[in-house]
Amino acid sequence: MLKNLLVDQIKYTIKLLDDKYKRSGEVIILEYTNMYKEVLASIENDDSNDSVKMKALRLLNLTRGYMESSSDYQQKFLDEMYKTEKLIRSF
Repeated sequence: MLKNLLVDQIKYTIKLLDDKYKRSGEVIILEYTNMYKEVLASIENDDSNDSVKMKALRLLNLTRGYMESSSDYQQKFLDEMYKTEKLIRSF
């Protein structure tokens, strides 16, 4: 159940990150997107839980990291990144 929620959340976050990258061209957003896609692929390939966790833990604190470099905190993709981080902590 939690795994399905995490997959759905990651997919939605990737969509928002892709949209943000198309608008801004920020390389960091592309890097974040690739990290999220790596975790998603790991889950969808039925990698071991340890492998998924190891990759997913890399997503933690990306929201905060981006916020430290941006003055616009009210962006939808940041909200969704944070929701993803909360799910990862529960996984």
